[in-house]
Amino acid sequence: MAEDLWKLRQRKGMTVQQLAAKSGIPVAVIQEYEAGKRPIRSADLPKLARALFVEEWDIKDLSEPPPPPRPAEPPRPPAETAPPARPAAPPTRPAPAVERAPEQPPPAPPSAERPAPAPARPAAPVARPPAEQPAPAERPTKARKPPAQPAPARPTQITHLLGLAGKLGQDRAVLEAEIGKPVDQLNFQEARRWLGEYQRRLRERRAALAGAAPPPAPSGETRHRAHLPESVDGFEAAYLTRHQQAGTRLWFKLFNGETFEGRLIGFGPYNIVIRQDDGTEVNLQKLAIAYYRSVGAPERAAEPLDEGDGSTETTTPTGETP
Repeated sequence: MAEDLWKLRQRKGMTVQQLAAKSGIPVAVIQEYEAGKRPIRSADLPKLARALFVEEWDIKDLSEPPPPPRPAEPPRPPAETAPPARPAAPPTRPAPAVERAPEQPPPAPPSAERPAPAPARPAAPVARPPAEQPAPAERPTKARKPPAQPAPARPTQITHLLGLAGKLGQDRAVLEAEIGKPVDQLNFQEARRWLGEYQRRLRERRAALAGAAPPPAPSGETRHRAHLPESVDGFEAAYLTRHQQAGTRLWFKLFNGETFEGRLIGFGPYNIVIRQDDGTEVNLQKLAIAYYRSVGAPERAAEPLDEGDGSTETTTPTGETP
């Protein structure tokens, strides 16, 4: 719930001068904001929120003026001082003792039974009013942050989903009718779930056309194609190892337009080494390679992947599809 600016400042233990120094807003302007003389400018609102370590919606646009200060109590009169003590009188001399005759005790009265005195009643306890305790101050409730919205679907996911639906003979209208909303309104998780569903249908359809049993769903341990960029290294290493052992000639094209051809003699995470026909060894950096393929293999046009999140693959970006 939004609060007045002066309440937030006092709760943070800051003065107007300190708030002005942290936010870069003049002291006079902050005083006008706190007094409710004018609403807070939209440009000053994020500055005040950062200086007070709160969210922008925690501050009222127009604050109510703070209550007037209580009047100071009048000074109390000084306590009356006691009069000075009089000097003590000089000690008087004791009078001379006069010997007196011992007095005779009075005769005892005749024995008579005296009534026993009545027991004294205990004094009733004085009821004292209970001391008034101050009511606990209510803590201001801080507005909760709105829940995070799910991430929208990636454009590559939507493109891939439309491509899978097209392979199954469905246009966009049929796909959106099955999903229940436009594909542009899907979030990341929904698009991922529908991609998995249409990939399963496409596998079953291909198996039915081939007259074989539908293949099992991929377990995630091995894939025909790389799923993420960081898994391309293992995929490419297997491809290069196979061609190195077979002695296949490879053809490379760099981003600057140069081309190289030769047999693979070694490779690493960042480079590929080939030997040309004249015996020259060439060290090619993978970041400079646009694509490569085996000599004699036909070039393939770019096509969307059947699996993954909808990314596209050219003929062989730093590696040919085995």
